[in-house]
Amino acid sequence: MRTQSKCICPASARTFSARIIDVRTGQRRKVAVWFAFWAEVQAQPQYQAVCAGHDRAHDALVESLVSDLVGPAHSAAQARLLTSCCYGLWLELLTAHPRPSREALHALAYQQLAALFPAHATEFVPGT
Repeated sequence: MRTQSKCICPASARTFSARIIDVRTGQRRKVAVWFAFWAEVQAQPQYQAVCAGHDRAHDALVESLVSDLVGPAHSAAQARLLTSCCYGLWLELLTAHPRPSREALHALAYQQLAALFPAHATEFVPGT
């Protein structure tokens, strides 16, 4: 069982959100490929065969981070919301005009975290 820590939990959620739009991960061409692949209905069985284990581990990690923030009662739903918000930032990177800067995307990520976890909202301010 993980111990709760007010310092570690918000920092971990910030790190998770930041990595989604990190320059190595959130490149427009990589994001475009993922969206195209996810949308390809015929490729979904292949995707599941290759990525199902990784996806389950990723989902469990995010749910664990969220559980540390809100407790287990709502952690699964809020973990899905957090992941969906991060994928929404990818979509913003692809489709927004004008194209948002990384700083703007990070600011949106922190606003999303504060909205999802209001009890920790002040801890999602960058630099804290």
